[in-house]
Amino acid sequence: MLKVDPPSPLPTCRRIQLLFQRFRVVSSPKVVTKEELAESTGLIRKAYVSIMDTNLHNTSLRIERKQFAFDLKENPQGTFLRITETVTNGRRDSIVIPVTGLEQFRDLLNEVIKSVTTPVASPAILPLGQPKPEPPTPNLSA
Repeated sequence: MLKVDPPSPLPTCRRIQLLFQRFRVVSSPKVVTKEELAESTGLIRKAYVSIMDTNLHNTSLRIERKQFAFDLKENPQGTFLRITETVTNGRRDSIVIPVTGLEQFRDLLNEVIKSVTTPVASPAILPLGQPKPEPPTPNLSA
């Protein structure tokens, strides 16, 4: 079992950096598992787990001046969808939805879309899942 010093008055992120440096500078190379790190301190768990996220699917969408990234990821805690909004000034906001809540999220989003009235200037907005209708072709044979 690893020995860790008692909690320090340093900020949490600095303590994590020091702990990672300490594990890197070991004279005899020893592989430290995630479980050993989590067992030795609860501080490393969050930082270490985020490193282990596995990308399952990525896609993005641009709407006006905003870029939306949809990242389906998996880690030891489960599978989740991270939706990140990036605005042209560089600001980013994210929400994380566990895969167990995706259907509820979709249903609620569909309700919101149905309740939005289509502006007169933009009649091309359609409910989810329906293809855009093709304009009728004029009948020139008559």
